[in-house]
Amino acid sequence: MDQNKYNDLVRQTNNEIYDLKKSKINTEKKYNEKVRDNDEKTKHAIAANSDPQQEANQKFNEITNQVMQNFYSFTPKNYASRKEQVKNKLTPELYKTLYPTSKTSNSSGGITSEFESVELFSNASPGTLKSGLAVVNYRVKAPGNHFQEHTHLWKIDYDSTNNVITGFKDLGSTSGIGGN
Repeated sequence: MDQNKYNDLVRQTNNEIYDLKKSKINTEKKYNEKVRDNDEKTKHAIAANSDPQQEANQKFNEITNQVMQNFYSFTPKNYASRKEQVKNKLTPELYKTLYPTSKTSNSSGGITSEFESVELFSNASPGTLKSGLAVVNYRVKAPGNHFQEHTHLWKIDYDSTNNVITGFKDLGSTSGIGGN
C-alpha cells in the first residue's frame, strides 16, 4: 500500500470516528433532553395529582371525611344502623371487614363516640389508585365516664375511578385523659 492510499484511509477512518463521536454527542444530548422533559412531565403530573383542588383529590377527601365521620360518630341507639350510610363508599370486602354481620358487632357496648375532624394527607403518585394518611380526632365516652379525646392514624387506599375506599391500615392511636 502506498503512502497516499494509507493517508487517505487514515483520513477516512478519522472522519468516520469524528462523525461517530459527533453522532454520539447528539444522541446523548437528545437523550438528556428527553429525560429532563419526562422528569418535568412527571413532576407536573405528580404535582397535579396531589393538588387538593383536583377533582379526584377533592372526592378522596370528601369520601374519607364521610366514612370517618360515620365510623367515629355513634351512640348505643344508632350503632348498628349507621353502616348503611357508607356502604357505597367502601369496597364490598372492606365493608364486610369494617361492619361484620355477627350479633356482637351490632352493639356499641354502651359507648358513645363523637367525630371531631379528619385531615387527609394524600400521596403524590400518578394514577387512579391513591393512598393517604388520615389523622382522625374524636371523643369517646363509656357509660358513667366523661368524654376522652383521641387521635387515630389510618393509611387509606382509594380508587378514584370507582370513588371507593379500598383499604384501611391501622397505624395507631393516642388518647387523652379527662375531657368534658
